[in-house]
Amino acid sequence: DEGRGHFLPLLAGLLFCVAPLNAMNNTAMQMIAPPALRSRLAALLILVISVIGFSGGPVLVGFLSEKVFGEAQLGEALRLVNVLAMAVTCGLLILLRPRLAAFMASRDRSDAQ
Repeated sequence: DEGRGHFLPLLAGLLFCVAPLNAMNNTAMQMIAPPALRSRLAALLILVISVIGFSGGPVLVGFLSEKVFGEAQLGEALRLVNVLAMAVTCGLLILLRPRLAAFMASRDRSDAQ
């Protein structure tokens, strides 16, 4: 199969493009977190991305493709996991947005004084 030789260079390109996003996530977390919680929240962010995302995601795709959809439907399992991850992320953003907005407003008021 002639496409096999392209996998590793494309994977390396993908990782090269995705790696800066982790730095941006950590930077944003450091900017909005209160000083007393910065290290804990940064560690939590790294835990969620590394352990849950990079470990749990592939395991869930494998489980769904073997036990639910069948191995021939690997794409369906991958699609379902991606949609669920995006739905959870959007739900958390919607739930936490008022608290973040209130925190940022109080921070702006304290900076103005």
